Amino acid sequence: MKLYLDIKARRFVKSAASNVALQTLVLKRRDSVPLEVVFVENGVAVSPAAGTATTVALKSSFAAANFLALASPGQTILDLNTVPLEAAFASSPAVVTALLEVRWTATGEALRTATLPVEVQNSVILGTEATPIALPDGKATQAQAEAGTDNSAWMTPLRTAQAILRLAATSWSSITGKPTDFPASPHTHPAAQITDFAAAVVAVSPPVAWSNLTGKPATFPATAHTHAATDITGLSAFIVASAPGLQINTTVRVGNGTSVTFPIDGLVSSDPEHVLVALNGVTQTPVTDYTVSEASGTITFDAAPAVGTQIAATALGLRSVQPPIDPTLYLFAFATSTDGLTAYSGRLLNANRPALPALPETAPAWTVRRSTTDAAGRVLAVATATGSWLNRETLAYA
Repeated sequence: MKLYLDIKARRFVKSAASNVALQTLVLKRRDSVPLEVVFVENGVAVSPAAGTATTVALKSSFAAANFLALASPGQTILDLNTVPLEAAFASSPAVVTALLEVRWTATGEALRTATLPVEVQNSVILGTEATPIALPDGKATQAQAEAGTDNSAWMTPLRTAQAILRLAATSWSSITGKPTDFPASPHTHPAAQITDFAAAVVAVSPPVAWSNLTGKPATFPATAHTHAATDITGLSAFIVASAPGLQINTTVRVGNGTSVTFPIDGLVSSDPEHVLVALNGVTQTPVTDYTVSEASGTITFDAAPAVGTQIAATALGLRSVQPPIDPTLYLFAFATSTDGLTAYSGRLLNANRPALPALPETAPAWTVRRSTTDAAGRVLAVATATGSWLNRETLAYA
């Protein structure tokens, strides 16, 4: 017997698709049919989440410590034919009242409980008492199935198959509309007779020379090249809008099956978190899948990309040697975070800028603004701090 438990409402319902609560469950003593608790969510039967701990028990009361029946750990099927339940009928009561209790909890979630009142009636069918009289099964015989004239017998799957085989045993000569050759002899068709053939293929058939094609790329496959940040459709608009004057470089390379190291444009840090890398569109994990060397301007993979693999690497957090649009916002840096993206913008007045050839980030009195955004580009938090640009990640922000 299946019992349906709505895990959101934490109550038993009459069916998986019903939201009508089940008020009471009535059972009979020595019922050999087990109870199976089925979890339901939004009107559909669901399996418990991985790691869910479940306890199903039949109790004499809410506070009962000794169960009348208890399912195996982690199981939702309860066998009612138990010694404790049988002992409850020692004084021959007409009904034993009990409580079906289900407890479940998934990893990291609070314990949830649902209960259902139960009546176990002292009504038992023993031996052959009340055994129903055998009735004729009414199944068709093979002869009836093959003849197909009796309208009172019912067909089993076996008789249905036998009837189909009998009807299929018709001579080839009596079948109309059949092909001349069956199976069809080997033959060919012109492209114009193939209705689902692509029109573009028909138009260029027979094959044409590469030199005669129009609109083709200058080189194929494409040679290694870079793109500006505004040309990268998948790049966060926040990065482009927040870094006027910066050059966010994307380099495309092609794997040859043996090389693990590839030159990448625009690297100013050996921190792999400052480079977004994808192989055939699949984002790779910094440190685990690749490392970065600012000194040599390269990235190195843990394993050689396969022949023909497209390698796309976008370098973030580049230094601008010319002041951006706002002259007081001189340096930018980006880093990934658990929320999405952390952006640092350094504010340094002209009077505090060190004389060339010293790099501006060596100045000790930066005002650094830190912004944290989620994956959709929404700003989650903004804070400022004063100190060295090189120590921007450890400054005390407020």
